[in-house]
Amino acid sequence: LITAALGGEFLGVLACKKSMRVTWIDTEQDLSTLRRKARKAVEMAQDGENGERLSVYSVKSLSPAERLKTVLEAIRESRADFVFLDGLADLCADFNDQRESAQVVGELVNVAEETRCALLAVVHTSKTDKSEARGHVGAIAQQKAGEVYEVRRETGSSVADVVQVLSRFAGVPDIAFEFGGEFALLPAYGGQTRQQRRVEDLQKAFSKLLAGGSPLPYSILANEYAQLKGCSQRQAKEAIREAKKREIVRASKQGRTTLYR
Repeated sequence: LITAALGGEFLGVLACKKSMRVTWIDTEQDLSTLRRKARKAVEMAQDGENGERLSVYSVKSLSPAERLKTVLEAIRESRADFVFLDGLADLCADFNDQRESAQVVGELVNVAEETRCALLAVVHTSKTDKSEARGHVGAIAQQKAGEVYEVRRETGSSVADVVQVLSRFAGVPDIAFEFGGEFALLPAYGGQTRQQRRVEDLQKAFSKLLAGGSPLPYSILANEYAQLKGCSQRQAKEAIREAKKREIVRASKQGRTTLYR
């Protein structure tokens, strides 16, 4: 998103206007790594101004209270269009303290309104429930947010999928990118999103199983899909349900039997 804001477009993401100013605030990386990532973001943006519209701040060495104060000052002084804050929980002494969490999130909401910036705050998910943001600060941030995105990366995979899980505005299609060398980000799945690949995979599988136009009963179709894909019956039934929803297959009654085409 930083690269898209600086360059106007990146991996299918378009900036809403030209010459956006960006502020990147980091709470957890060492300075050397942060500098290298910032240089790579500018390089990928092919920014002719050599990153002059990007301000980078490291607050890792400060106490939580000092971090929050510095973050607020940085946002006010930089007057950026887009602020990337990584990560939110480090602005709290105790991210499970409800009062402190509400105060931190409230301060960020107010400064975003005051400076009219778009503020994206990174929050890790819970170790026990990956769909829940970590601690009270994460829960409160989700309640206040206009949009929430979840970044998913399977163990051992070089690809990250970004899914919009909440929006008070227009929906956004899934985004995917692959991690390259030296912090480079690349198109994933040959430029396709995970959702597009899933649809393509379902189309190929059910076209093969239902070739020739011969309909199959649900139980037989589920068994054949499970054998074809080497998956469980539960996964096969989920695939049939998804394929029906996407109108890849159609179901019709013939007596007491439901047939799929």
